[in-house]
Amino acid sequence: MDNNNVSDFWKRLEEKQRGRGKKKSLRAICENTGIPYQTVVNQKCDNRFPTVSVIVALAEELDCSIDWLLTGSERQFSEELNNVKEKVRSAVEILQKLN
Repeated sequence: MDNNNVSDFWKRLEEKQRGRGKKKSLRAICENTGIPYQTVVNQKCDNRFPTVSVIVALAEELDCSIDWLLTGSERQFSEELNNVKEKVRSAVEILQKLN
């Protein structure tokens, strides 16, 4: 992929970091996911894509699809998967409350 695609990836990541008003720091995101912070910073500074496992972890932490992070668009499958993920999260919350 060309450098525009890579820089667009990092811009979308920053957009998700801002979320709903309060910006979630990259350091906090890395801590929550177990991703080495310096690795992500180096990849961002070098304008490189992270590894697949890092992209998956970032997408999950930022509650967005991998498709959207990589391309800026959602696919129907991703929307369906997000619905399933939300149902699983709700079920897990209910189970945790029961314990």
